[in-house]
Amino acid sequence: MADKDLWHRKLSLFFNAYRQELHFTFWFLLILAALNYVYCLLAGTAVESFILTFMTAEPPAIIINILTPAEHVVVDGTQLMSQAAAFKVVSGCEGMEGILLIISAICAANVPVRAKLKGLLIGVAFIYLVNIARIVGLYYVMRHCISAFNFAHYFVGQTVVIVLGCFFFIVWITRNLGKKEQELPG
Repeated sequence: MADKDLWHRKLSLFFNAYRQELHFTFWFLLILAALNYVYCLLAGTAVESFILTFMTAEPPAIIINILTPAEHVVVDGTQLMSQAAAFKVVSGCEGMEGILLIISAICAANVPVRAKLKGLLIGVAFIYLVNIARIVGLYYVMRHCISAFNFAHYFVGQTVVIVLGCFFFIVWITRNLGKKEQELPG
């Protein structure tokens, strides 16, 4: 009986000591699961097609043509093509995982709504732009060193998006938790 009481007290101390962290983790995972579920429901729809074609394939083509006009990159559906390289933007290339991670983390954070809205706007835009830069980079890797494409695509590019997303969240939460503490009376 004493072991059970000791275990119960330790568990109670743990939950009390880490209440905020556990609250954040619970809501983060719940929101992330719900958002991923909703996004999965969009598979094969006009919404997914719009995201893949107009929001993910076309901006990198425009950027590549600005940076290196001789490439003459064109977009056919979700495929970026030039005389030197071609690849297809498919589901998963749109950076949605990183965007949903940022949305979930910001929504789960215990900060004022206004700070959440600002964080969502800046965070989603940041991850979106990082992902577009990733696709531009992948084009040039395919163009100049095709043997490195898979490594750059599966390891470097995705890791960079996640690490920069985490960095953004850490900076954002640090700034906003500090503001929340300053607003408290006392």
